[in-house]
Amino acid sequence: MRRLDAKKLKIIFLIFFLVAGNIFLFTSPAVKAGVKASPAKLVITMPDGYPDEEIQYKIKITNPYSEDMNVKSKIINPFDLTTNFTNVPDLSWITISPENLHVPPNSYRELEVTIVIPEGEKNKYYNKHWEAWAYMTPKVLGSETTVTFQTQLAVRLYIHTPSGTATSKTTSAPPNFYIMLGIIIGSLVIVAISIYLKKKKNIKYNQTAMFYVKKSKDHKDKRN
Repeated sequence: MRRLDAKKLKIIFLIFFLVAGNIFLFTSPAVKAGVKASPAKLVITMPDGYPDEEIQYKIKITNPYSEDMNVKSKIINPFDLTTNFTNVPDLSWITISPENLHVPPNSYRELEVTIVIPEGEKNKYYNKHWEAWAYMTPKVLGSETTVTFQTQLAVRLYIHTPSGTATSKTTSAPPNFYIMLGIIIGSLVIVAISIYLKKKKNIKYNQTAMFYVKKSKDHKDKRN
């Protein structure tokens, strides 16, 4: 009978701990309705060619907690690429701002994703499918418990460049280069003309001197 009671007590304690543990988990602020980033992915297409202006999209960050939340964000290469997508050639083409965002309790704020592809690079990248992530780390500080908890969020960015034929655009020389080149060529032409005129003058002078010497000699010979 005592053994049976001991077994019952063990079972009762196990059930109590299981129930208590589940209650703690489901009431913990880390597992209740968490921080949300929407949309979960952004699909950027350019059917009419590369736009002249920068491309901008919004990401909404929702704070469901009763405490303030800070969100650090950055653009990264994906941990796992989606099939048929590649990394962006240069991550500096994509920016997210602000990098440090404050979201008050039970409210939301927006992040702005900006894509700028340099003019000199556009012709190289037609028919491309790039993937990057807007990677965010929300941090919540519980004012009563003074417990900080954080999670990670990622919004996938799918960038489809326009259709076309990729070309290697020749880099044009800056205007100052042509000005300097013109000055150098002009100086060389002036020097060459000066040398030519000087040589021509010397030739005429030598011819005149030779003629004078020859004439004087002939005159003396006649007198003798």
